[in-house]
Amino acid sequence: MKHLKLNKTIFLLLLALITQGKTIAQEAYADPVTDKWGLIDEEGNYILAPKYDKMFAPEEGFFIVVKNKKQGFIDGTGKEILAPKYDDIFAPKEGLFIVVKNNKSGIVNNTGKEILAPKYDRIFAPDSGYFITVLNNKYGFIDLNAKEILVPTYDEVLAPEEGFFAVKQGSKYGTVNEAGKQIVAPKYDQIFAYHNGLAIVVINEKQGLIDTNGKEITPIKYDKVYGSEGGFSLVTLNNKTGFVDQTGKEVVSLKYDDAFDFTNGFAIIVTNNKWGLMNAKGKEVVPPKYDKIFALEGNIAQVILKEKVGYIDVTGKEIIPLKYDSIFAFDGEYTSASINNKWGLINKKGQTIIPFKYDSMTCYCGERTEVELNGETFYLNIKGERID
Repeated sequence: MKHLKLNKTIFLLLLALITQGKTIAQEAYADPVTDKWGLIDEEGNYILAPKYDKMFAPEEGFFIVVKNKKQGFIDGTGKEILAPKYDDIFAPKEGLFIVVKNNKSGIVNNTGKEILAPKYDRIFAPDSGYFITVLNNKYGFIDLNAKEILVPTYDEVLAPEEGFFAVKQGSKYGTVNEAGKQIVAPKYDQIFAYHNGLAIVVINEKQGLIDTNGKEITPIKYDKVYGSEGGFSLVTLNNKTGFVDQTGKEVVSLKYDDAFDFTNGFAIIVTNNKWGLMNAKGKEVVPPKYDKIFALEGNIAQVILKEKVGYIDVTGKEIIPLKYDSIFAFDGEYTSASINNKWGLINKKGQTIIPFKYDSMTCYCGERTEVELNGETFYLNIKGERID
């Protein structure tokens, strides 16, 4: 992490503090004679007479300052909160500063109190409420009160997701919870972050799923496992695709050439280059017969068959006939479509709202659509009337 250095000119830092009801804009100022830094207000009056050797741009309302090669920080009024005494200070995060002294790192809060004396070789900025710590090339973590939750033990600790840290020992990965308890001993070649209570794990280039207790809910046998969405995880093996549920049960056998995550309780499936829809029970509500199905827009989806475009609902009913050359995605109740290179406007029932006679048409966004006819561009309202 590096500090942002200020130019040796008056530098507007765009920081406003409310002091006794009055807004004061601060500017860091380097005196051209003494080469010392201080603060002035927007009228050029001193808030803090120049006395520091260097000053860094503010973070969270504080300026890091340097004097005699030591660092501290001041607030926006120029009040010295922490006298320069550390070898390095990193910009604050969540009101806490990582400080360095004699090559050891500790933590100071925004009142200047040292809540953790420098003792670690490195401390990484907080992520999800924790600092990652390093000592003698081993990793652990502490909370934002500087309480040591996990003594540096592992070769690596990754930032937590859903309350769990992935940890590495040698070339193997396991997990530790927020209390510092090891849930999964390092035995996997890789662990991906938890998502919706499940994590993807890898052994010998095969993938599976574990739950938050570390239980393998699927065999580690799949060529690829995708993250849990809508209560299901998409899995592939030998170029075939299916789904497992949150318990690891293979609810849809691996028989499709491709599939996509569930959206609103439905998933797009592909077999023999034909596309269909499946519900959350694994039933094909739309047998694979279309050349393509686009992502669901609520409970309808755009489909293509023999280069013609229309819409189906999630029961498979064709609610807009496949007779169009192209259709924009719906933005509300209306969308633009084209037939034989002429554009018009339709609704979700497939009814023509504006006749197909225009050379181009944008989406119907809000209260109008832009059209082109015979080289002239203008706007139409929902009645097809020209408007300015």
